[in-house]
Amino acid sequence: MGRGVKTRKIVLNESGYFLSRKEGCFVVRNIRTKEEVAKYPILEKQLGEIQVISGNLISTGALVTAAFNRIPVIIKTACMHASPEISKLQKQLLALTYENLKAGEKIYDRFLDFHGCTLIGLQAAGLVPKTGELMFRFPRYRYFLNYSDLWNHFIFSIFNRFNFDDEFERINENMKQTLVKIKKHEEHLLSLMALPFRSKMVLVYLWGYPEIFHVSNKAFLPMFAEWFSALKAGYLDQRSWIFNEKSIIALINALKAVRRDKAPPDGIIDLVPWTIKDLYEYHHRGKDVDFWEELLRELKRQMQQKPSNQELCRHISAALEGRY
Repeated sequence: MGRGVKTRKIVLNESGYFLSRKEGCFVVRNIRTKEEVAKYPILEKQLGEIQVISGNLISTGALVTAAFNRIPVIIKTACMHASPEISKLQKQLLALTYENLKAGEKIYDRFLDFHGCTLIGLQAAGLVPKTGELMFRFPRYRYFLNYSDLWNHFIFSIFNRFNFDDEFERINENMKQTLVKIKKHEEHLLSLMALPFRSKMVLVYLWGYPEIFHVSNKAFLPMFAEWFSALKAGYLDQRSWIFNEKSIIALINALKAVRRDKAPPDGIIDLVPWTIKDLYEYHHRGKDVDFWEELLRELKRQMQQKPSNQELCRHISAALEGRY
């Protein structure tokens, strides 16, 4: 396993257990006896997935905390299949939000759009007018509509810094109660919206310097490292296009070119902001044969689990053995 791979899972595969959040940990308790049977630190770097089988419970606090920490939560039936009800809900959400479900991350990120959720909540409570009205009635605060990245980071830092266990556990589906709670904080809204006007910022933007372009060309490298770790951990299995013939042939051709000390033809492996040429030119191992062999070996390891991939696996083996 590469560095940064999250290999540990919380799996509730026997009925009668409850997963909640308490004092910086995920806590598993027996529903009948209330006995604590396991505890997992939330910030544990190896924690990569939570699986809840039907017959068990998970608190809203644990769900929210998992979302904040980018820990996937998978809800399955007793037969270990993904719940059809959850799949149905995903499709309904996609239809409502017009999102394109690539590998689950897009719809997952929708739940972390604090800015969008906040605006919807404030508008529903009557504290902020609809988008068009805000532009005219509160022109000074119309920036509030666009500062989504800043707002999301701000709210994210608040939730990560403070302990909201009790508040999370009280979350329910009563919309009227929720709106009443929102309206109680009306007095703080304008102060919060005025916060940027109380600060000053200077931004220096450098352009035209070769060093800047050189650094910016390498900006994708941390993203590739995360992608490669996710591939090794099996988190990208649902991205079928990574394992299709086009992607595999592109990597095989790259390996063949690097073996001849030549630059590989450009191509893509996944729907990501980097290409084969980027890896060759900017990754510190991009010109090493063993780097491309490692990529192909990992793809082969993941593909071997499906009989339909056997032909492509044979092509990868032939390329690794130098028979191409």
